[in-house]
Amino acid sequence: MKKSMIIFLMMLGVHSFGQVEMDSARVNDLKNFEFGGLYRSAVSANFSGVTGLIGGTYDVLLSKNWAFEVGGGFPGMGVGFTCFPWSVERGKERFHIAHRSVFFFGPWEPNKYQHALCFGITFFGQKRWNWGIDLGPVYEHSTSSFEYLDNNNPNSPFNLMLNFKAGYRFSFKAMRYNKKNP
Repeated sequence: MKKSMIIFLMMLGVHSFGQVEMDSARVNDLKNFEFGGLYRSAVSANFSGVTGLIGGTYDVLLSKNWAFEVGGGFPGMGVGFTCFPWSVERGKERFHIAHRSVFFFGPWEPNKYQHALCFGITFFGQKRWNWGIDLGPVYEHSTSSFEYLDNNNPNSPFNLMLNFKAGYRFSFKAMRYNKKNP
């Protein structure tokens, strides 16, 4: 009885050890889809920025220092690039510089473009949530010319863009990998 119990415990231990090795190999495979412990893609709710007033964006990390975003909402849609001078990392906040171009199609004013250079901070959470805030000067022009539009404040050619976003990070590649390797 004692001998069969020892053999059973050894077999259980060998099986558990093999399972641990399998799990760590899977974790290493999933790390190939990350930059600094962050999944590359994110969907975010946005206030201002590339969405006009309010909307949603899709962001993708191109590298540890660069990101691209595309978004749409009311009353605009746009694209942007973000540079992180220090590499992104899970559980850390990072200063960023962003360029955003937005096309506004609001019913209360003529169609126009805005181009902004924003400075801010992004917080990357431990559990795949992130949020960011930034502010910067805006150049605004009509769709027919590149001349500055000063219909909001004729006394000053200076406008500001405030952007606030909160999002969730994920990976299409990791989802496909998990689907193929349950």
